[in-house]
Amino acid sequence: MHEVKATLDCLECFLRQALRAARIASDDPAVHRRILDETARRIPEMDLAKSPAVLSQVIYELTALFSGRPDPYCEHKRAQNALALALEPELRRLVSESADPLDTALHVAAAGNVIDLGTQHEDDIDVRAALDAVLRERFAVELQVGSESVQHRKPRVLAVAADYSRHARRASPG
Repeated sequence: MHEVKATLDCLECFLRQALRAARIASDDPAVHRRILDETARRIPEMDLAKSPAVLSQVIYELTALFSGRPDPYCEHKRAQNALALALEPELRRLVSESADPLDTALHVAAAGNVIDLGTQHEDDIDVRAALDAVLRERFAVELQVGSESVQHRKPRVLAVAADYSRHARRASPG
């Protein structure tokens, strides 16, 4: 399986993520500066062989530590979850009426995966546009799933490992 690794471009993005998280967590510019300074101090220690998601965890740990807010994105996540729940009937219908329900369900899941508050401003996230874009495209890797056995067992959870980062990079800055 292909593992996503950080690149030098990610380092710049980590500082933007740190500032965004700091501003969401606190109105105090001194707290923002402290989070940015500490993030910048940690960048030389970051191992680019690790994924950006793993490396960015330090940003959220620092934000929680210096702002006193363990989850600065809590309200934003609640709003995004409410939107997803409001779309659920439409998405279920889209999947059930599809010629290939499994493929459509995987694309719907991929759309949810490219919507990332850590890398995008909430106001910049257009859920419908992300969904439409993902549904129009094919996966970078063709998925070979034993549909008959999957449908026969009707699992509630199906784990699929695929590199869909090509779309994520285009959909989100940094």
